Amino acid sequence: MREVFLAKLSRPIAGGLLAFVLTSSGIAHSDDQSVSIEPSRSMYGVGEKAEFTITNGTQGPIYISGCGALQVQHFKSETYVPDPGETCASEGPSVEIAPGTHTLSLDTAGQKAGQILRVGLSYGWACEAGRELSQSRCADFSTVYSTSFRIVRPGDK
Repeated sequence: MREVFLAKLSRPIAGGLLAFVLTSSGIAHSDDQSVSIEPSRSMYGVGEKAEFTITNGTQGPIYISGCGALQVQHFKSETYVPDPGETCASEGPSVEIAPGTHTLSLDTAGQKAGQILRVGLSYGWACEAGRELSQSRCADFSTVYSTSFRIVRPGDK
């Protein structure tokens, strides 16, 4: 009886121990939790510059696209739908974002007033600097999303 009990107990203990070792050693750590993007306000007027704070809480730099880094999405039918991005003739060299906080801005003139919006930011880490992000041989890529915000016309609230 004791052997059956120990055999049944040893698998969950071994699994729990493995999960503990992986998470405490950083192997299972997700960089998504260390990088975030947030709007400076929840509402902007049409034509205002919307500012977003990128927080890079990792130990090293992250890299974002040199053109069209902020991907605007609008809320429709219970999900976020991508808006057409800015037109880029070239991706351009990736932009290095050192650990800490940084600000990016977005012109709201062409955005959909009155809708619920958010921005996504795709980034890579452990990349070769000075190349287009898609060609930078990054260790991996991820995307983070801001909380929602609105663009309002004068007189709307």
